[in-house]
Amino acid sequence: MEWVTSTQLLNELESSNDGDAWEYFCGFFHPMVVNFARKLGLPDSLSEDAAQETLQTFIKIFRAGKFDKKQGRLSKWLSGIAYRVILNMRKNLPREKLIHNNQTGTSFWNMIEDENAVRHTWNTEWRKLVLKHCIHQARRKFSPDTFKAFELHSLSEIPTAEVARQLSISTNAVYIANCRVLKELRQIEQQLLKTI
Repeated sequence: MEWVTSTQLLNELESSNDGDAWEYFCGFFHPMVVNFARKLGLPDSLSEDAAQETLQTFIKIFRAGKFDKKQGRLSKWLSGIAYRVILNMRKNLPREKLIHNNQTGTSFWNMIEDENAVRHTWNTEWRKLVLKHCIHQARRKFSPDTFKAFELHSLSEIPTAEVARQLSISTNAVYIANCRVLKELRQIEQQLLKTI
């Protein structure tokens, strides 16, 4: 999916009645919020519910005119909504479900009190989302062979000589392909992070 800036997306969400902007927004952020909820201890079914409630709460608050860009980026605002939704859902779970690790006795509540741990969890999921998006965009800009060389070398960590053998190209061609794709990934990431 092609990324649009958060400003473009928010403008479309505010004015659009056809649902395209909403579908785009949900398609982009829903999987990340589900993963965030799972990492904070919600079971799969509740993680899905938490993501839906987070996104519905977002659109309700946004359309009520309560989003202020001066208070932070869209990602930070969304993380705050998700965090509150997850906490509310956790309150309804039976006490025995709050034990995160039966061997250590560590509970979800011990972890949740640490704002740094929650922020780290959100940022990790956010970075995964950004990386996934950047890889998707970069793939579209290169020939299949060039991108395959990058995938095998950088993502699958296959040695250069083996990548060259598998693709019937020189080791130098593997290095060049890898450098070109990495450079493009950095540029896509910089552009994306300016917008969210």
